[in-house]
Amino acid sequence: MILADKILKLREQNGWSQDELAEKLNVSRQSISKWEMGQSVPGLDRILQMSEIFGVTTDYLVKDELEDIVAGEYEESYIRKVTVDEMNKFLDYRKSLSKFVSTAVMLCITSPVVLMLLIALKELKMFSTSEAVVAGIGLITLMIFIAIAVGLFIFIGRDDDKYKFLEDDYFECEYGVVGIVKERREQYKKLYLTKMIIGVLSCILSVLPLFVSIIFDEKNEGYIFFSVCILLLIVGFGVKNIVSASVINDGFAMLLQEGDYTLKKKNIRGRTKPLFAVYWVAVTAVYLIYSLITHGWNRSWIIWVGAGLLSVLIYLIAEMVYDKGSK
Repeated sequence: MILADKILKLREQNGWSQDELAEKLNVSRQSISKWEMGQSVPGLDRILQMSEIFGVTTDYLVKDELEDIVAGEYEESYIRKVTVDEMNKFLDYRKSLSKFVSTAVMLCITSPVVLMLLIALKELKMFSTSEAVVAGIGLITLMIFIAIAVGLFIFIGRDDDKYKFLEDDYFECEYGVVGIVKERREQYKKLYLTKMIIGVLSCILSVLPLFVSIIFDEKNEGYIFFSVCILLLIVGFGVKNIVSASVINDGFAMLLQEGDYTLKKKNIRGRTKPLFAVYWVAVTAVYLIYSLITHGWNRSWIIWVGAGLLSVLIYLIAEMVYDKGSK
């Protein structure tokens, strides 16, 4: 029995899919497929890993193909390696990315604030002008906020292609890189937790001004609009902290190929990326159309909450479908 047949037999005996074995060996599913079809030969380090995972001796695995392995006909020779210099540049890039992305997201969330503030002042008889002027100033400010946010996304996205492989492809790190990344992640852990706590608590407590306004005078819409302004500002601040912390922490996960950046997750993300691109454009369109037609800026923000929860559900369904299809 040749090595290809042994790998296939042992994998099936353990009830693992190609994706599951690939994740255990930290290689791509395509690598497993090629090994099992005899199109390439795994390196000695992978053979040692498989002997431990399958509970067999290396002699059992390689005795029929030892000559090919010693000759160095390895598939792994072309796999991209991440150097220490690349790692440092990437982590610096993620630090800059966190500032720009978090600010852009905050601008999107707080973009209706000026409009609602003007409406609140008009309802409270503190701003004497026509509704058309209020709407005009508010919408112009909203579009300026969104334009700045889009500009920030475009500006920081100029280097995305350079590090695209870290997010989507399998790679290996040169000696010492993994240790450095783990050390820097440990150093960042305290700041990460602090930002996440501040962000989550801000989002939870953001509804308090709305409750206060209802208690104070539930019939006066001016107070309601004013409280929603404060709500959006607090949510914007909270989300800015969450996004900032997450972008940096995700950079560590990308280099270590952990969490959402394992081979399995990369394959799922690659298949669902076009779907989510269309999904979020549609959500944005629904939010703007609904808000402009109904003037319900004080309640339309809930669309983003619902869309976020629905996106998680869609991803979980995609993951289950992918798991079923890979077995």
